[in-house]
Amino acid sequence: MCDEYESGPIDSSDAYAMGLRPARCNGCKFTKLKHELGDKFLHLCKGGWPTVYELDAEPLPGQDEPLEHEGHQIRFHASFMSIGHSDECYHWHPPETEA
Repeated sequence: MCDEYESGPIDSSDAYAMGLRPARCNGCKFTKLKHELGDKFLHLCKGGWPTVYELDAEPLPGQDEPLEHEGHQIRFHASFMSIGHSDECYHWHPPETEA
């Protein structure tokens, strides 16, 4: 009989420790999105979760509300339980620009 609450043979942290998946860090992903989207970056709290949208971009097909913010269309990019850094933090920083 299978217990739905019993761990499987391998969990996500095991896969990371074995090198089978990359590090995950909400703080780094949030920072990277902020850098990539620049002036189009929009951070809203949706249902209590920090959520990232792109301003002036067509919403994704089937995207849930909101579809606009202050008269601008918005495209969903990511939702996070928190935007802190994790134990798997990979310390992402924007690339240095050449002067």
